[in-house]
Amino acid sequence: MGVQYISFMALRVTDLERSRRFYCDALGFREVSKLCVTGASPTARELGLERLTTDMIFLERDGMRIQIGRQDFPEHLALPEPRRQLGYSHLGIRVDDLDATLDKIVALGGRVLNRYPNPDYDSEVAGVVDPDGARMELLRMPGDPSAPIGEPVP
Repeated sequence: MGVQYISFMALRVTDLERSRRFYCDALGFREVSKLCVTGASPTARELGLERLTTDMIFLERDGMRIQIGRQDFPEHLALPEPRRQLGYSHLGIRVDDLDATLDKIVALGGRVLNRYPNPDYDSEVAGVVDPDGARMELLRMPGDPSAPIGEPVP
């Protein structure tokens, strides 16, 4: 089948709590889950790091989910431009067949940037760009593709 569910749009932020307040209090989003990924994550591997901590909060409003996230990059690290920019980071898309979806993306003018297994979550992640360079993260993982990612927030 390929694409299962458009999971979220990710925004890179400098202050996670400030951004949570902004999106919840100003725009009416509600927290649905939180996730902290530490160690040799796909992003860490992409940047050549042994470990990286990424804190994320998933918010939802009117059926739209966004992920606000902050990463603690080492100060000496020279980040590529897409990793330095704030705001839009990538569109998160759950897939059931990563190989077939990547083949379609390449055939239609997109590019595969990276692909990493994440055994801690029995998942695999691929970074891709559309023909104009907009980043997307394809995520193959078990479970309900429409369920929030991470720990539920009461």
